[in-house]
Amino acid sequence: MSDTMVARWLSETPCAQGLGAKNFAKLASCGWIEHFQPGAFLAREGQHASTFFLIHAGSVALELHDAATGTALTETLGVGDAIGVSWLIPPHRYHVDVRALEPTDMLVFDGDRLKKLMDEDPDFGFAITRRLLARVYSRLEELRVQRLDLYQPAEGRQP
Repeated sequence: MSDTMVARWLSETPCAQGLGAKNFAKLASCGWIEHFQPGAFLAREGQHASTFFLIHAGSVALELHDAATGTALTETLGVGDAIGVSWLIPPHRYHVDVRALEPTDMLVFDGDRLKKLMDEDPDFGFAITRRLLARVYSRLEELRVQRLDLYQPAEGRQP
């Protein structure tokens, strides 16, 4: 797909809002578009993390595996969600499997190239890190709320 399509899709994501033209162009230059069929794996637990993803259409499952209990769905993500911040944090390994649940279109970013640009331009690095951290924080908050509801006695839960 064309660079124009990458830029258009990127402009529609919350991660790119307020990034500024120069930083937007840098981020877009690291990306491409991929389509995943249902059941396809975007990333596997333990695999080297060199990319991250922004969901444009569709949804994915984050899954953990345990020899004793099998596969557990930990989270379902959809349009606008960022996946795979492990490319930024050593040891650069994915911690879960990421599997498409339906036909899914993604913006995929080259983490190695992006890290290089972030190192060369600390303002750009800060802008990207801040946006990714905001997405991670949001997901942690959602998990916290989910756990609070899960562990609340049934009689105390709100319908």
